[in-house]
Amino acid sequence: MGKFLKLAISFAILPIVVACKAETVDLSFMVYNYSTAALVEIKVNGKGDTSASAADRLGSIGSSGTACCISLLANSNTADVSFYTDRGDGYKQYHIKVPVENLKDTPRSYAVLHYFPNNTGVIEVTMRWPSFRKDLFDKALGDKAKTITLSSPTMWNNIPENAAARLQFPD
Repeated sequence: MGKFLKLAISFAILPIVVACKAETVDLSFMVYNYSTAALVEIKVNGKGDTSASAADRLGSIGSSGTACCISLLANSNTADVSFYTDRGDGYKQYHIKVPVENLKDTPRSYAVLHYFPNNTGVIEVTMRWPSFRKDLFDKALGDKAKTITLSSPTMWNNIPENAAARLQFPD
């Protein structure tokens, strides 16, 4: 009787365990680095592995190539990012939690980490090759952003890629 009861309980619990497994979204990954520190071994939720060059100065952008792949939890608004950087005292590992934009409401192809000089970031999910985001830069740096001369103001996008895509190709 004990074996039968254990087997019955196992069959009753199995659908609950399967239903609780988190759904993930796998995306190509890249980084726009608005800071003057190079970033290496960048991972999101423990996956992906890329490096991003440093911005030449505040107001310019360094970037990475495209890496494969990172996984974002489909029902999450945040992601865990880890990387190494040298801020003058040797390479150290950093861990930050960043918000994720557009994961639930857009077709998905790319995830781009926009990393800012104040050790914050935002992951943007987009269906097209992502571009620089002045709106995110301004939000991250607040009043300090107003004092920074941009390398090329015309290269900065004033509206997010997904918003521009929706204007051109409405859902």
